[in-house]
Amino acid sequence: DLVPEPETVEKLDIKFATVAKKVDVRKLKESIWKRLSVDPSGRPDSMDVDSNKNDCEESISEATSLQRLVHDLPNIIPETQMEDVSISYVFICLLHLANEKDLTITGVPDLSDLNIE
Repeated sequence: DLVPEPETVEKLDIKFATVAKKVDVRKLKESIWKRLSVDPSGRPDSMDVDSNKNDCEESISEATSLQRLVHDLPNIIPETQMEDVSISYVFICLLHLANEKDLTITGVPDLSDLNIE
């Protein structure tokens, strides 16, 4: 008796980038945090990282979603830089921010989006 042949799947043609993109991840993280956060007085944090070293005073303004964040980024990031920014970069930066700023990222039941708190 031989082991039955495993089920094979159809070959998928996956489109991938053929040109390397250069994204300033630090600035992208700062822009994402600027969109997410406010200081206790209710004013949005400035993009200057050195101006506010005390992380205890920073907080997330309100729960938002990954889709909403991606939708709002063109209003924050210059158009020339936005060309190279993909959802993958945004997600990676969001994971870094979640670790640094103690954010909670949860999925919605139908797995269509992520909530950021």
